[in-house]
Amino acid sequence: MRPFPLKQLRLAWHVAGKYNKNIEEWPLRGGANGSLRFEIEIKHAANAGLVHALKLLQPIKDKYSGVTCRLIPIG
Repeated sequence: MRPFPLKQLRLAWHVAGKYNKNIEEWPLRGGANGSLRFEIEIKHAANAGLVHALKLLQPIKDKYSGVTCRLIPIG
């Protein structure tokens, strides 16, 4: 199993890689929209193993359920 920071970096990279500035409608334009948590996304071959990174974040999400963070892609 990879160290926590590397998993999270890969997770962020895959999320950011889906962003398409030419699609105006959110969340269809991708990016930091939380879609990676859905089965259709997490089962995509390019996202293999990222479910473990999401599981590492779950206790944090549970502890701070009222806090949200949305990264805004620049591009």
